[in-house]
Amino acid sequence: MAVFFPLVFVQGVAGQLFKDQALTVSIALMISLVVSLTLIPMLSSIKAKAPMAFADESTPASGNSLWVRTGSFMERMRPQWLFGTLLRIFRLLAKGLKAVYVLLWLSTRLDRFVAWLFARVSWFFLNWIPGVMHWLSAKLIRPYDVAANAYHALLPKALKNPVPVLGSAATAFFLSLALLPLLG
Repeated sequence: MAVFFPLVFVQGVAGQLFKDQALTVSIALMISLVVSLTLIPMLSSIKAKAPMAFADESTPASGNSLWVRTGSFMERMRPQWLFGTLLRIFRLLAKGLKAVYVLLWLSTRLDRFVAWLFARVSWFFLNWIPGVMHWLSAKLIRPYDVAANAYHALLPKALKNPVPVLGSAATAFFLSLALLPLLG
């Protein structure tokens, strides 16, 4: 809205060109905003099922959870339950430590790879590309050097003989005027 709506107030030819487009985009954005704030949440609440909501704390948790409601506090404190809970905690810690180890290993390998890649790329840009650019610029500039040398050789002769130079310039001018009717 903040980008397109101010184009409505532009004057002149630009205003005539962009006014309709700016109004169209601004109105479309406004309608989209209204729909996203009203209609979509309402339709989501109608179509949403209970699993999308948070589970109540009063419902028994699944077997994967660390907290299983099985009766009184004393029943939950049985050795089997404590051993299973501790085992699950240690498994989670082992998975976390394994992930940390893998990330550290990857970061060291990635650091080495990035350093190797930077060395190769910097060698390429510092050694090979300047040589190619120098060779290419020498090939491209050669015709200009030839023309500049010819100009420097011709300039003293043209300054010693101004009549032929001015005559040829006047002839070229009048020939170009004669070609004007052919433009169409």
